[in-house]
Amino acid sequence: MKSSRAQGTHSLLRHSREISRILSLQASRHQIRLQQVANAGNHIHLLLEAPSREHLSAFLRAISGRIAQTVIGPQIQPPTSGEATRFWDARPFSRIVSRGRDHRNVARYLGMNSTEMAGLSRVSVRGVFNEIQEALRRGILRRSPGLVAAGFV
Repeated sequence: MKSSRAQGTHSLLRHSREISRILSLQASRHQIRLQQVANAGNHIHLLLEAPSREHLSAFLRAISGRIAQTVIGPQIQPPTSGEATRFWDARPFSRIVSRGRDHRNVARYLGMNSTEMAGLSRVSVRGVFNEIQEALRRGILRRSPGLVAAGFV
């Protein structure tokens, strides 16, 4: 989910606590299992499990509206003719992720996307990832929930 309007005071990062609350509440209402969330400031990545396409559609409709309302706030006056009226650039892109390698790659990408927003470059994240993989392979480091959540395992 991407928004060109999510900049400055409207950045999704500035509202991350509220967005997390919206995601959790709507996930439970629509029987969605959130596996990973990456808030990149102007877009959000979600790795989730949905029981059906209908549940996923209802969840995406609910979160897109509520997040936009949270970030922009109530619109007292309708926008003038030259202003953009939509918060989101387009409908959310989604795809089915298969188990195994595909799932690990998507989880890794989301983890890297999150760390880039923390100020690390993609190259440095890849270096850290390779070091973690080597330490896991050698048995120096144990698999932990934090490494899994960050997409490093």
